[in-house]
Amino acid sequence: MSSSSPVRERRTLQSMMKLKNFVAFRQKMRNDAVQAQTLTNTEEYERHTQFANDVAKFLRKNVIQGVKVAEGDQSGDGIWCN
Repeated sequence: MSSSSPVRERRTLQSMMKLKNFVAFRQKMRNDAVQAQTLTNTEEYERHTQFANDVAKFLRKNVIQGVKVAEGDQSGDGIWCN
């Protein structure tokens, strides 16, 4: 007889799936960023950079719900916390 309930097992499975999706997304974004470093077309590089910034903005607003607490360096990233 299992000591854990089906609800707990389902929640654990859901958490593992979310983590797996997060890791896959993070790896995809990293690979895209590394690949963009080799772009020689200025317009395409700017388009890629704008897309990455838009994704980060969306995630901060809708997923992380972060709040900017300090200005960053020249990159304009700033310091965010949730």
